[in-house]
Amino acid sequence: MNFTQSLPYSILFSNTESNRNALLRFHKRKRKYMANINDRLQQNVPGKFYVTSDCIDCDLCRETAPTVFRRDDNLGFSMVFHQPGSEEELQQAQEALDSCPVEAIGKDGPPVENSDSPNIENLRSETV
Repeated sequence: MNFTQSLPYSILFSNTESNRNALLRFHKRKRKYMANINDRLQQNVPGKFYVTSDCIDCDLCRETAPTVFRRDDNLGFSMVFHQPGSEEELQQAQEALDSCPVEAIGKDGPPVENSDSPNIENLRSETV
């Protein structure tokens, strides 16, 4: 039985704070695995953190680490659009990884030699 089979879907997709907090507490106790790098979405920027095709678009990672994760509207998945650059972003990304209800976030991606990945300010200016 996988994680999603052990919880009602109403909790997974709920927008209420209490249900999300219950989900976080439950999942942090149960976490045993991490995403498989072979399922990494191409839309992720290069680097350590990534999202796989197992994503169910629950929004939890985007709420937990909004400077690292965003939604790809074409695919309907979250993706990493900015690798953590500060200690705070790293902690938030790790919390998102630990909290992901379907374990679709990984952090064993290859390190990036140079800083060619887009940062949040560049992406904001492109979308305005």
